[in-house]
Amino acid sequence: MSIRLTGMASGLDTDSMIKELMSAYSAKKDKDVKAQTRHEWTMQAWKETNSKVYSFYTGALSSMKFSKLGSLRKAAISNSSVASITASNSAPVGTHKLSVFQLATSGYMTGGEITTKSGGSVSADTKLSELGVTKGTIKVNDTEIKIDGNMTMSKLASQMREAGVEANFDAASGRFFVSSKASGSEGEFTITAGDEDGIGALMSLGLMSVTDTNGDETAEMAKYRELAESGLNTDEARAARRIVEMYDAGELENSSESARISAQDAVIKLNGATFTSSTNSFSINGLTIEATAVTTKEIENADGTVTIKDEPVTITTSVDSQGIYDKIKNFLKAYNEMIGHIDSLYYADSAKGYEPLTTEEKDALTDKEVEEWEKKVKDALLRKDSTLGSISSALKNVFLGMSYTTESGKTYNIASLGIGTGNYFSTDDKDRGKFHINGDKDDEATAASADKLMAAIAADPEGVSEFFSKLADKLYSTLDDKMKSTTLSSAFTIYNDKQMSSQYSEYKKKLSDWDTKLEEIEEKYAKQFAAMEKALEMLNSKQSALAQMLGTA
Repeated sequence: MSIRLTGMASGLDTDSMIKELMSAYSAKKDKDVKAQTRHEWTMQAWKETNSKVYSFYTGALSSMKFSKLGSLRKAAISNSSVASITASNSAPVGTHKLSVFQLATSGYMTGGEITTKSGGSVSADTKLSELGVTKGTIKVNDTEIKIDGNMTMSKLASQMREAGVEANFDAASGRFFVSSKASGSEGEFTITAGDEDGIGALMSLGLMSVTDTNGDETAEMAKYRELAESGLNTDEARAARRIVEMYDAGELENSSESARISAQDAVIKLNGATFTSSTNSFSINGLTIEATAVTTKEIENADGTVTIKDEPVTITTSVDSQGIYDKIKNFLKAYNEMIGHIDSLYYADSAKGYEPLTTEEKDALTDKEVEEWEKKVKDALLRKDSTLGSISSALKNVFLGMSYTTESGKTYNIASLGIGTGNYFSTDDKDRGKFHINGDKDDEATAASADKLMAAIAADPEGVSEFFSKLADKLYSTLDDKMKSTTLSSAFTIYNDKQMSSQYSEYKKKLSDWDTKLEEIEEKYAKQFAAMEKALEMLNSKQSALAQMLGTA
């Protein structure tokens, strides 16, 4: 906009006069600005409400619709130190006998303490030559590692890791620590000599292993025996025969102060059948068993012999009445949150006389006053909205009208299960659509009442389950109908989002047109006042000239 110098001839504040003349037009624009703001807030209120409805529809409602509450199971064990038990819906109700004979373990080797040839301590950077090891081959599982004197302790540990084990050299203790990457016999590892020099290398490195902590031959020894009997004439086979000869002659033991734990599978017996697992976890016929201790123990007899005695534990599986109750309670909680939101909007206090504020109006108020004003408007945007009222009524009618009769002739409805709404006269409008469970200890309104729901579940879990499944199915189809796509709304939307979006675009265009129109009107007034100033300037000029003529006459 160009800079204007006004009132030079007339002495009038033409800018103020133009602003005053424009105020009537600006007021009309402000009315449309407020309407657009209200529309935008209304769209946001609908989006939030739709989000809550859709979340309930796809979450708690969908879960209840497809769940089989009556098949929920719980499991208990007579000795929880032996195993932890969980039961899925497919677990049979009854008692089961469990014995745990063996827990799964990973292979583990704590190497012997290593020193240099002179008896000094060893660090990660110590070369093998300082131990007296200059050559040889060792094998980790089936991977060869060629040893030379320049190899450091950390480099050897790195190559062992690359071969498929967890390996680390701990300088503080001067030992190698090696373990398998997976538990169970299939995860077992071996560290063996690949040639005769490799035998000396393993001894110097504290990694010679022939017996485990139970006194049994290790996986390494088993591999040596297999190679010794193979008839092969390889360096590895010759080394194996040498080790077997030394061991059988009593001339070979584990590296001093080393310890070898052999990997093993877990072994249990459930109801007379034996099962094995590479881990301590078993999934059998709907039961998940996490074994933590064996049920066997050694009994020393008077003659010095040892008898293994098994003391099996009992697993009891039963219908999870509390689990069923909790799922129903959580379902109603989710429903109450959704319907409470809907009804709080529908029964909101009137905001008659309140409109969105313009920028100028906000400037005249404190931030707190603006916040309170806008909240008043926003809270009442969907007050008495027919769509909200229709959804709320439809859902409540499903609850109150639902009835189901089992094959045995037992009839269930909400009231018979001790579920109902609050007292009409003492409950606020926005809370009258919420359902409460009699006897629910977490609900002050009904905690003191008799718990009919839990009693019904205990007596007939399948019947109660089927009732809530059918109730959820009816609620689901009711909401589905409300959220169908139309020419005015998208699918899974309870309000006319397409229509409201189109209307918002129209507001934007209307306000843009207002901006153009106001500029044109203001420019018109400016030109008119400029013309007036020019005419007055010409008149003043003529009067001055006339005065000069008369003065000189």
